[in-house]
Amino acid sequence: MQIQRHIEYLTSTRLVLELPANFVHHQVEILVLTLDEPLPKTRKRCAPKQFADKVKELGDVIHTIPLTDWNLSP
Repeated sequence: MQIQRHIEYLTSTRLVLELPANFVHHQVEILVLTLDEPLPKTRKRCAPKQFADKVKELGDVIHTIPLTDWNLSP
């Protein structure tokens, strides 16, 4: 038995799932449950505790330097 678990937020009454190829020509059981759990909240980034009250981020520091200066392959 193989299990595929998907958690989706529905905005309509239709849901389409892409299943692995090895599910083809097999019987499958489909269970649909509503979750009572709230959606996960995104955490605000903050500095490590050792930098608390010593460093202040004033904006987007990552995009202030051109990508070519980071020595990263595109």
